[in-house]
Amino acid sequence: MGDTLIEQKMMGCPICDKFTIIDTRKRIACVRCNGETYSSPETYFKCRHCGGEFVSGKMMDENLQNARFNIKGREKRQ
Repeated sequence: MGDTLIEQKMMGCPICDKFTIIDTRKRIACVRCNGETYSSPETYFKCRHCGGEFVSGKMMDENLQNARFNIKGREKRQ
């Protein structure tokens, strides 16, 4: 599955240590929990200079919340 560009901004990349254009992107990630695979939306940054992907603390919290919500929702339907 592909990813979607949400926005672009100038900021520092912690991977290549350059001040450059960073894309904020969204994709569907596969999460494994208790031997089951779940799909969950994930937001992340991607550096235009080095191609590295990284997340902020806030993004990580939101991604984990989305995964937790999808896992609990699927368990209730079963």
